[in-house]
Amino acid sequence: MTEALATSLLENGNTSGKHNMSHDLLQCRNDDNTPLSKKELVGEMLAFITAGSDPTAYAISTILDRICRHRAVREKLLEELRAAGELEQSSADGVVTYAQTLRLPYFLAVVKETMRLSPAFQGQFSRVAPDGGCEGGLEVLPGVAVPGGVWMSVSTYISQRDKSVFGEDAEEFEPERWLPIGGERYHAMAKYLSVFGYGSAACMGQHLALQKINKTVVEILRRFNMELRDPKTPLKERNIIQMFISDLFMTFTEREEKI
Repeated sequence: MTEALATSLLENGNTSGKHNMSHDLLQCRNDDNTPLSKKELVGEMLAFITAGSDPTAYAISTILDRICRHRAVREKLLEELRAAGELEQSSADGVVTYAQTLRLPYFLAVVKETMRLSPAFQGQFSRVAPDGGCEGGLEVLPGVAVPGGVWMSVSTYISQRDKSVFGEDAEEFEPERWLPIGGERYHAMAKYLSVFGYGSAACMGQHLALQKINKTVVEILRRFNMELRDPKTPLKERNIIQMFISDLFMTFTEREEKI
């Protein structure tokens, strides 16, 4: 499908009549001012499709899974939602707004903690040390100065379970560690979260992803009771550049009255 779309773009241009990503891709140029080849177009399109859907779906799935496996967490979330009152008041379609989700501190802590323990990308994405090395920067290894030009990488899965940063219970799911939101410890830990990358390689769609994650999870909690079909069955995860899950079977029952 992606290859067919790339072929159509190269042969016919953007026929939608609207300014969209395909239009922008056709305007892209290589260093020698040549347009993107079909292979390059396919690669860019696949990146948009996979980065824009699969990691977000993984995040939503793992958040729901952890909420179901930790009943105390679920009850605290529901209490927070009830205390927030009518969440749809400022939304014409009755759906919670992103701004409203940002006023739910315990919910934000649950999202942070889940993404810490279950980052969608757990591979080792490389970076090149700048000229002059990394002296004075983040000390990856005690006493080790990395010279310029050296390729470096770190596993997100490992770094986000660092006990020196997140505490001796770093392997445990404890949303409370992020409270209060915006506190001193919160900021100290947040700078070690690399779920969306950093700098020039940071995810361009991270704010859209967080909007989708927050609004989806809050609306599910408001509208449905949910249970794992078999709580004893652990979630199966596979790392294929990004994380994929299987065997997440849940039962959703519509609430008599939306929270």
